[in-house]
Amino acid sequence: MQYPARRGFTLIELMIVVAIIGILAAVAIPAFLEYMKRSKATEASLNLNKIGKAAKRVKGEIGTYATEAGAMLPHGTGTCCGDSGGTPQINNKCTPTPTAFSDGQGWSHLEFSVDEPSVYNYQYVPVSGSAFTAYAVGDSDCDSVMATFTLVGSTTAAGNAAVSIIPPLPRVY
Repeated sequence: MQYPARRGFTLIELMIVVAIIGILAAVAIPAFLEYMKRSKATEASLNLNKIGKAAKRVKGEIGTYATEAGAMLPHGTGTCCGDSGGTPQINNKCTPTPTAFSDGQGWSHLEFSVDEPSVYNYQYVPVSGSAFTAYAVGDSDCDSVMATFTLVGSTTAAGNAAVSIIPPLPRVY
C-alpha cells in the first residue's frame, strides 16, 4: 500500500516566515509612529496660515496689522496631554473653547478661533503696526518637549504684507 505524499510546511519554514514578519514589523512600526507624529504637526501650520491670511486681510483693510494681542488659547499652558481625559498619548488634544477667542482683542479682530479639539495652543503678539509674531505651541507626542511653530509677519519695502512660518527643530512634535 502506498501512502499519499504529505503536503505542508516544515517547522523551520514556518519559523523563517515568522522571523521575516518580525523584522518587517520592527522596521514598520517605528516608521508608522513617526509618520503619525508628523501628521499631527500639520495642524499648527494650517492654523498659522489662517492667522497669517487674517492678518494680511486686516492690514489690507486698515493699513496696519492688528495691534491687539491674542492670548495663548485654547488651553493657555502649552500642553494638552490628557486634557480630554484618559491616556495622554491618546487623548492629547485641547478641549475646544471657541468663546475664549471672543476676547474683544486680537483674536476677535483677526476673526480667528479653534472650534474643534486641537493639539496646539495659539498666540498672536503684535510687534508694531507693520509686524507681528504668532505662535503655535504644543506637545503632540506628550514627551514633555514643547514644539513651537513661529509665524513672522512683516511689511516689505514696497509696503506689502509678508508672512513666513518657522518650524521647530526636526523630530520635535
